[in-house]
Amino acid sequence: MKLSLACRIVDSARFIRRGKIINRNVVRSALSAAVLTALVTTSNAKDTSTRKLEAVQVTATRVEESVDRIPVTMTVISDSEIRERGARNLTQALALVAGVEITQGGDGGPAGSVPAFMGLREFDAFLLVVDGVPYGGAFNPQLTLLDMNNVERIEVMRGAAPVTYGSTSFVGVIHVIHYAAGQAPDQLAAGFGTNSSGYARGAYNLSDSSTLSFNLDRRNLADDNAGYDSILAQYRSAFELGEGKANFDVSVARVSQDPNSPVVRDGARLTRATPLGSNHNPSDGNITERRVQLGGNYTLPTNAGEFVATAALARTEADLTRGFLNSLSNNPAIKNADGYRQDRSITDIYLNAQLSNPLAERGHWSIGADYMGGKGKQQSENFAYFAPLSGRGRSHSRSVGIDERTELEDERNFFGVYGQLDWAVSDRVDVLAGLRINSTREKRDGEELVNGIEVPGNDSRNTTRATGHIGASFRAFEEGENFVNIYADYRNSFKPAAVDFGPESEADILETEDSKAIEVGVKQRWFDGALDLDLSAYRMDFNNLVVPQVVNGSPGLTNAGKLNLDGYEAEAQWHALDAVSVYGAWAYHKAVFGDYQRLFGSTLTQLRGKNQEMTPRNTRALGVVFGRSQGAQASVVYSYIGERFLNKRNTALAGDYETLDASVGWEFGDWGVRITGSNLTDKRPAIAESELGDSQYYLLPARHVEAGFEWRF
Repeated sequence: MKLSLACRIVDSARFIRRGKIINRNVVRSALSAAVLTALVTTSNAKDTSTRKLEAVQVTATRVEESVDRIPVTMTVISDSEIRERGARNLTQALALVAGVEITQGGDGGPAGSVPAFMGLREFDAFLLVVDGVPYGGAFNPQLTLLDMNNVERIEVMRGAAPVTYGSTSFVGVIHVIHYAAGQAPDQLAAGFGTNSSGYARGAYNLSDSSTLSFNLDRRNLADDNAGYDSILAQYRSAFELGEGKANFDVSVARVSQDPNSPVVRDGARLTRATPLGSNHNPSDGNITERRVQLGGNYTLPTNAGEFVATAALARTEADLTRGFLNSLSNNPAIKNADGYRQDRSITDIYLNAQLSNPLAERGHWSIGADYMGGKGKQQSENFAYFAPLSGRGRSHSRSVGIDERTELEDERNFFGVYGQLDWAVSDRVDVLAGLRINSTREKRDGEELVNGIEVPGNDSRNTTRATGHIGASFRAFEEGENFVNIYADYRNSFKPAAVDFGPESEADILETEDSKAIEVGVKQRWFDGALDLDLSAYRMDFNNLVVPQVVNGSPGLTNAGKLNLDGYEAEAQWHALDAVSVYGAWAYHKAVFGDYQRLFGSTLTQLRGKNQEMTPRNTRALGVVFGRSQGAQASVVYSYIGERFLNKRNTALAGDYETLDASVGWEFGDWGVRITGSNLTDKRPAIAESELGDSQYYLLPARHVEAGFEWRF
């Protein structure tokens, strides 16, 4: 049987090549899927004691619901999966999620990242939620300050959450859920890595109802003078309050980064005039962020249902000094770089009150209201300076004159009332539908001081509109642990345009973004629970997408007309043997501009039909994890990113690339040791476009290897 199936795979590949109907990337994807199918088909038995527990989620419904039944595409990553792969950051944790492309780095600094969902990589197009609270509030996700220690699970939902979280996202939701108070695995871990990196983290249950955790990390990059130091800590407590239960959390974070520099695109390819890893920030370049958040929730059983109130207050302060090349001149008499120093502060408030009730064990209904408010302010001093292309002998920001001073203050208030119904119409049919009424209000004031002349500006925008979704799943087949669920859903969402708090005083508020999306899919489980397979397809029409654009030599944002997103995604998890799990992910994404005219220099260009930059058509990943509770452990993760255009006019094509991550370890008693390596092939392709440096791109971080131990007590 193995030989017969292998012959069919080869014959199919030959037919494809003769017909010339598919490029080599699709052939690779087809062969990878065929190999995975062959492995699954030839597996005749499995130890059912290793079967994965039924996964539940709260992101799409705000109450626990089986992932298999809800009509959305969602992946749940458990704490054991994170540990088995030695994942210490979001990039490693999400490496095997279909359709999600995420790498460390970007304008937020080497500690940050910008995930791409559905082929769209925008810093505000997705929503980051931590323990039920939007992390970044009414502004942008704060990925650089995310604590990946003491995580119970991560829920990744493709598409918007137009009812549960309202006007906050379009293409996806990442929900990081930490262990409840008093429930964390008591642990202490530490290690060291290449480039004098090191880490220490731990969690300790102070009682049955309180937990203290900490996460310290120092990561130095192979790039010149680039890296970060982070200190993250969280205290969680739970207690009885009247007839209900309350939780109270305090989290603090301080992340200090030495930013690296993106590489300038010179025509159709990245320049070779700057050495690999060279740094062109001012010599005192830094990004230092401090964040404190207080939050909690209260759950009270009532005759009408379960009432849950959630509240969070966060304060983030940042000091930064940045700089970017504006030309490839290496003449010291010419100031070839623009920089800025900035003080920034953001205050976030989140409130939610919800009442939910089960429908006689056939689902539940929920009604609620929430408020998300934010007030941000920045003060910047902008300057020009000379940065040697070699990166050596860079100017200090205090040694050059200030050309411009800017201020920007933005206040946002998002209100919403919502209702949602999850109803099992029959044993086979489940319906999830919801409607939300949103009211958003924004006020912005900006001021520039140039040559002693003040140039003020202000704007405001109020929007009231409905968003919602409706979907259904059909149990087409069920036998024991095996099933086939077919689902479809429609989502309508909108979002006020992003605020990037860059060095300019952009007082004008851009048009509101909105989208309509449909999705169909099939969720399957086979071999008595050994194999989970999810297949999905989507179509999203985007209006007023916010994109970066340089105006009069300064970075800014603008609306991009229309963008059409289409794609197919497949994800498989096969628990092959008692101690072996195989993960596979494949995605095809197409992101094409509709009516969108943009100035390039003095030329107005219509971009209809052009591909969104930095969107690969093909991505795939394959992971194999071996491990037992005691003894040897190992993992290998292979990832492929297809060709993508570096620019909107599609004149600069970047080639495909592959990466390899791996880990090996040993568990003995309460102790464990592990060696983990990322980007072992040391590839350095362009992974993200800068929104501050014109036509500049951040590269994949160089190879990193670290060794560490863990003590569970």
